[in-house]
Amino acid sequence: MLDMTNVWQEIREEERTQLPIYFPPPVYYSLNSAVNLSVLLTMPEAHKWFCNCMIQLAFHKDWKTDREDHPLDIYPANMIRIGRHGGLLFAYEHVIDVGGTILKAEREAFMEHVMKWIDNGLYILSYADVSKMPGTKYYGGPECVHDFMVFGYHKADKTVKTMNFNDREQLDVVDISFQNLEDAVYSRLGRKVFTLLMPRKRQAYEFDTDLFCTFLSDYLNGRNTAKRFAHFADTYGEYWWGLEIYEPFQEFIEYSHENLDSIDYRPFHALYEHKKSFLGSMQYIRSIYSIDDSMEYELKMEKLVRDAEMLRMMALKYRRRKSGTIVRRMIRLLSDIAAEEKEILQRYEAVVNTIRNSQEPSEKKG
Repeated sequence: MLDMTNVWQEIREEERTQLPIYFPPPVYYSLNSAVNLSVLLTMPEAHKWFCNCMIQLAFHKDWKTDREDHPLDIYPANMIRIGRHGGLLFAYEHVIDVGGTILKAEREAFMEHVMKWIDNGLYILSYADVSKMPGTKYYGGPECVHDFMVFGYHKADKTVKTMNFNDREQLDVVDISFQNLEDAVYSRLGRKVFTLLMPRKRQAYEFDTDLFCTFLSDYLNGRNTAKRFAHFADTYGEYWWGLEIYEPFQEFIEYSHENLDSIDYRPFHALYEHKKSFLGSMQYIRSIYSIDDSMEYELKMEKLVRDAEMLRMMALKYRRRKSGTIVRRMIRLLSDIAAEEKEILQRYEAVVNTIRNSQEPSEKKG
């Protein structure tokens, strides 16, 4: 389960300000999801929302032609600000174009704006040329526009606190200089559009069993959950959903082995984080409802977490040594995960549907 001890506390001193973050966030296969969750999960009520919603998986049908986008996504972690299940329940969002007519921030004044935003409790999310950010995995490479987040600064050292993937490709807090940040933002690829997030610190949230059951039913039946919220967003493109992702995932592994130099590691990490997140949802539901044999489901889900972690390690091993033997083992394990998960979650669905149909909120434990 999520734990408030993972929250880095706020620091306000004469020369530096650092806003709180939840680190590491429970989902970071995608940097965009990671930075948003690191802000939202500083609030205990958002933990209920996370356990309520992080159920679905979506596998991109265009994965052969679109090699940049994530092949596998956890939904709605990748669309975190949308609708009843979205993170804007917990944060105000302000979009600022520092190259626009309302706020024209020349480079010389840019850091004054950054420090003022942070002093006012605003987290700064944007895209820039991260090849100009030392300490990140992109530094010194080809020009590359990617996410980053700033959540603190040290005025005397002239550095900012950012969240990004470090030079070992691990999610990390990376200190970069004012000048390097300016270089990245004011490069020819810099977009100069910033999303400023301010948490709604007193926002209440009650776990919604109907919503959980809806997401779980969609997952088991391979339905497009995004269509339910089409009045908030588009229908999310062409994807396989829920349990239907496993067959194209196997094809993805085989195709990558036969046609590409390596296998994209990101969907394996997403699958692992999905199993961990679902286990956390089970544990949270047990904490608020009386469920017979709840530990049986959790123990089986813990095995799926271990299997998904093993699959992730196989993908890393394959990156070091391309091997048909590893590929065959990966496909067998992925097939086992799919079969076991279907059996577990079909039974668990009956349990949570019983809760939805028979228990009122007043019957919750605690």
